[in-house]
Amino acid sequence: RELFSHLLDSEDDFFCSRIRLAGRCLTEAPHLQVELRDPIVERLRTLLLTTPYAFLQEEAATILARIPGQIEWLADQLRRPDLPAGTRGFIVEALAREQGTRAAGLLALALRDPRVPELVREQIAEQLGRLGDPPLARDLLDLVGDESVAVEIRRKVVMAITRMGDRSLGPALVELLGLPWLNPAIREALLEALRALGDARLIDELIPLIRDPNMPVELRRRIIGVLSAWIEPGQIETLQALIEDRDLDISLRAALLNTLAEAGFHSIVPWLMGFLRESRWRRVLDSVWAWVQTLPPFLVRWIDRLTGLSTRAQEDFSRLILQRQAIAALGLLRDRRAVPLLLRILKNPQVHPSLRALVPDALAMIGENRVVPELLTML
Repeated sequence: RELFSHLLDSEDDFFCSRIRLAGRCLTEAPHLQVELRDPIVERLRTLLLTTPYAFLQEEAATILARIPGQIEWLADQLRRPDLPAGTRGFIVEALAREQGTRAAGLLALALRDPRVPELVREQIAEQLGRLGDPPLARDLLDLVGDESVAVEIRRKVVMAITRMGDRSLGPALVELLGLPWLNPAIREALLEALRALGDARLIDELIPLIRDPNMPVELRRRIIGVLSAWIEPGQIETLQALIEDRDLDISLRAALLNTLAEAGFHSIVPWLMGFLRESRWRRVLDSVWAWVQTLPPFLVRWIDRLTGLSTRAQEDFSRLILQRQAIAALGLLRDRRAVPLLLRILKNPQVHPSLRALVPDALAMIGENRVVPELLTML
């Protein structure tokens, strides 16, 4: 009591050393009588709110955060319009550091409060992510799709949810990803969240987004890139059917094929080889369309209206892209069953040059040494 009386009654120095020391002592002896505790708390509050020096603001916030019963007052200061953003930032850091998850609820309320400056709300989101309180993650989800909240705050909220690590939120994140008005930066953060928190159960929920023609193609391609770590054997047929869907953008079909190969499923090798086997009927159609294109333009249009040969030619272009991807995938899978077919493609002058050009690299990746003499003869 005598020590505290001396610290409180004596004139303080420029650095407010006495009140800071009294505050630190109070954190070690919170049972002090009210008549001693209240003056110390009041002076620390005054120091926090009035000092122009950042290091004193930071220490005052830290000491107050350690004193029982002060976290509510500190959280209320975040809403004061006259308090500099830097001071509020020190309060956020002090609450998170000293009180941990006990302050999470108060910080989450401040995160939603428009009276708190955007920069401070971003800081709150970051601190909530560091606290890693999984039960809080679900309560923050509605902020992600709220257009009244600044984009950077929402992005930081998604990052916080990712750090909290609640894997049960996967379906909710997929639902948010499908919102048509969502900002690209937030979508990017959601994709990273799905990469960290998702699993094979989400593939069936992501397929409608991949099929959705109203979604940007690049976003759908990024979604496909997330799948490779999740695919399970039972989902291969579903993805194969998606690849064979002619209504889907060809770049997405190629990306899906590559994703299947990256997942390392050797069971798809026969199916990949099927892409590379040309039927006699297809070769005849190619020859007929090539001849038709030599005719006068009005005849070409008339024949095309009757036969739809140009549509088939477009399908052949899509098939060529998939064949190129299939050759690359066979090399990626390093499956020796593909070697004879790849050699036949390489030797066949009627095969499109862009396909034959990929075969040597695929053979090299497979590593079948027995084909080297045959390759040397082709040189």
